[in-house]
Amino acid sequence: MKVEVFVINLVKEKKRRNYIQRIMKAKNINYSFFPATDGQSIDQVWLNNNVHPKLLEDFYSGKFPWLTKNQLACADSHRRLAAEILKSPHPYALVLEDDIFFERELDLETIALRMQ
Repeated sequence: MKVEVFVINLVKEKKRRNYIQRIMKAKNINYSFFPATDGQSIDQVWLNNNVHPKLLEDFYSGKFPWLTKNQLACADSHRRLAAEILKSPHPYALVLEDDIFFERELDLETIALRMQ
């Protein structure tokens, strides 16, 4: 059973990209990078087009002072990747971020069996 592995990565984060490439190569894991939404590029137009109006209202009112554009971008990256996975033929997918730290070996077969 095959688990498709995706790593969310900001294209400009070359160090993190290199880190993932080294780790995945060492662990012999096939993966694909998925381009993250950059919180620095979020503007009013993006917010209006991508954020639910109620959340946008709360965002601007200060109701959630901890909610940042970077957090919205992170959520958007996961949302976009989930949409891609749902359209794909892959029955199983593992989504990682580019700052993952493996405490032990990643056993994709075991992960796939537990997903059943």
